[in-house]
Amino acid sequence: MTDLSWVGERYRVASELLKWRVEIWPVGDPLGCGFDQALRKIMLASPDITETCSELISAAKALRWRLLTSPEPWRDGGYLCRTLDGLEQQARHLRGAIGADTDAAIANLVDVARRLAGEPPVVIDALLTAIREVDPSKCVAVVVNRDTAQRISSWLAPQGTNTLTAGELANYSDELEQVYVVGPPRFFPATIVESPATTDMAFLFPEWCGDRSLKLAPLSAYSQGASKIRALVRPVNPSMAEMQPVDQQAAEIDMEPTPPWPVHTDPDHPPRPQEALARRVYLSGGYLMFLDDGERIRTIDPAQPPEERLGSMPTAGVQPGTYLLLRTGENERGTLHRAALSSFPAKKSRQITQSQAAWKALLSERLHGLDMNDCLETLRDMGIKAASRVGVWADPSVDRPQRNADFSLLLNWLGLDEQPTFSLATELRRKRQQLGYAMRLELEKALSESDLEVLVARGHSEVPATNPLFRGMIAARVLAISPWREIVPMQQTRVLFEDHEGGGQWLE
Repeated sequence: MTDLSWVGERYRVASELLKWRVEIWPVGDPLGCGFDQALRKIMLASPDITETCSELISAAKALRWRLLTSPEPWRDGGYLCRTLDGLEQQARHLRGAIGADTDAAIANLVDVARRLAGEPPVVIDALLTAIREVDPSKCVAVVVNRDTAQRISSWLAPQGTNTLTAGELANYSDELEQVYVVGPPRFFPATIVESPATTDMAFLFPEWCGDRSLKLAPLSAYSQGASKIRALVRPVNPSMAEMQPVDQQAAEIDMEPTPPWPVHTDPDHPPRPQEALARRVYLSGGYLMFLDDGERIRTIDPAQPPEERLGSMPTAGVQPGTYLLLRTGENERGTLHRAALSSFPAKKSRQITQSQAAWKALLSERLHGLDMNDCLETLRDMGIKAASRVGVWADPSVDRPQRNADFSLLLNWLGLDEQPTFSLATELRRKRQQLGYAMRLELEKALSESDLEVLVARGHSEVPATNPLFRGMIAARVLAISPWREIVPMQQTRVLFEDHEGGGQWLE
């Protein structure tokens, strides 16, 4: 099929789908309903109790999420069993530490979870039955991410059915009769129904998920015909458990796994010199990092051809699912700064080092004791565009402000002659950029020769390289980004740390 005919077929299918309905198949799941209700009961307890039980609630939410999005047979050491083990461990830690009523509620939650482990997830039977009613080779299962696809394909592949992500479905060119989407519509992009691969599409998930609405793009309401797409709910083996009401039901978004963020508000004052505002980010592999608002950050896209895998994006574009390329112990800026200095002749290197130390010491001294808000206002009035980063410029590994005009105005504010400080700092920056470009070329070569299946399967992988500049570099998938910023030392930004507190342990 040519590219043009493929696009034409997609338009035809989209037009046909407007005349029909996307089916929603809530699958009867009395045990799952019991687990959902037990979790909601604990979440409705007093704030003191829910704070004490935060880790247990996080583990229970993770198990609930996995039952929704990754239904697969329970097996020792498997994806579902590992979460159940964590839930039981948290329950043991809380035993006797809270009131009798909450103890009983937790015991009931764990008991229902254990009984769940004795049965295959209900969506498995519903999906297998549906697949066998059509040609298994002409239908696909669509899941939330590639990691889930690899696990589910282990029991769907023998049926002759492919398992894809929504992104892979968008580029799927083989003939299709049916698409089965595993999970509620809210977990998938709007394009899955607005640019469909077939007119026969059904979403399958346990009945206890309350959100059954189709997810449409914001502009869909203004597009001709888009409003005709409707969802037809077709329950499969419904159970009475679904009808049992729970007071003050939590919204589905509140039931999704979230880390227990240690900070719940932005700081009320600007960072001091050599500090930065940054968001805490949890990554696969038990890592965390602090993401500042600075320049672009290196990324890896395993889905791209080998020569296009390495890229970069603005820090504001990083989101869960992004693969970042980071270093343990030191950020890339610090590594390149040291390498750039050492690449100059000894005399020139000393001259640059002394110049850098002089203006940065003067900047730190000037900032010390000043009200940062007043200082920022003064610098902005002078015309310094990036005034909010003045504290960052005092960091030894930052060569100079990015804009020439900002640097000239800053030196003037410090009472320094522009030369030779401006030229020396600019030489350092130019050398650092050259090394960064050379580093990128070597990284591209290393990644082009690497099998990134390990990265996709595990969510993290060390970059194979003999160059000392690359040692300790790890690619890891972003799991969650804090909605709040915190003040951290500049040297700690964009550095991989081990997540010793386990804030992200329930997110993978």
